[in-house]
Amino acid sequence: GGLEMKLCYQVATPDVAIADSVTAYQGSLEKSFGDLGRLGYDGVELMTLNPEKLDWNEVKETAEKNGLSVQGKSSGSWD
Repeated sequence: GGLEMKLCYQVATPDVAIADSVTAYQGSLEKSFGDLGRLGYDGVELMTLNPEKLDWNEVKETAEKNGLSVQGKSSGSWD
């Protein structure tokens, strides 16, 4: 087997304020994951400020329902 490349896009979780300076897909996870799944993406990378506050079961279920996998996360405050 060779290497498999997945096409992923970064998604801001609801704890990240919606702003023009945020380069990730913004909105509810349901809408973001739904849109990206319909566009043919394989997975998402989450941009989150507080990963321990996310309901990871809900994140995984929402991703899988839309044909996506969670490939990574970035977190921290940018103050």
